[in-house]
Amino acid sequence: MENDAQGLLAFQKDVEWVGHNLKHLQEGYQGEFIAVRNGRIVDHDRNIETLVQRLRGGGEEPADMVIEFVFGKDVRLFL
Repeated sequence: MENDAQGLLAFQKDVEWVGHNLKHLQEGYQGEFIAVRNGRIVDHDRNIETLVQRLRGGGEEPADMVIEFVFGKDVRLFL
């Protein structure tokens, strides 16, 4: 990433973007991993290994973006 502080801020914004858009994401990407950078979905797939390979094959660095699994609306996580 260009600058560590800027990179962390951008990463945090993308994490927040995923949280704010979760209902929409559940409608279109339920059961899939999504790769998000700068508030947009770069790619998605049901298999994380396939997604990471495709990102790297396209010249992207998966560590520079948020990758999240989109659970269904009825899934509850207990932490």
